[in-house]
Amino acid sequence: MAKMLTKGTQIFVAATPQPSDLTQAAFEALEWELVCCPNTSPAFGEEAEIVSEFCIDGSEVTFVGAASGMETELSVFYDNDCEGQDILRAAFEGQALAFKKEYGDGTLTMTPTTIYTRALITT
Repeated sequence: MAKMLTKGTQIFVAATPQPSDLTQAAFEALEWELVCCPNTSPAFGEEAEIVSEFCIDGSEVTFVGAASGMETELSVFYDNDCEGQDILRAAFEGQALAFKKEYGDGTLTMTPTTIYTRALITT
């Protein structure tokens, strides 16, 4: 089941570009800046194309094709004192930055659900 935007979700960005894949330990070691006041929660994941072909006998064969990172968007309410927003605005096109999404589902005995990803900044 996909997680929906919930109250308390926070989005973080690392200031240092991350051009290579990272392990979970490498993600956890980064210094994170909060992206203040997001009004959307970006979707993190991959998309795959579906490849199908009709055989000469009339049957159809369907497979999962090549996968690539999905397009996502992060919309925020402008805050000129927010370091996380400054990092996003200063990123140049094609620069890969690391992101962390932390859901507000943590309790006193359980850490919140945390998702890491890298994304290319295009605009």
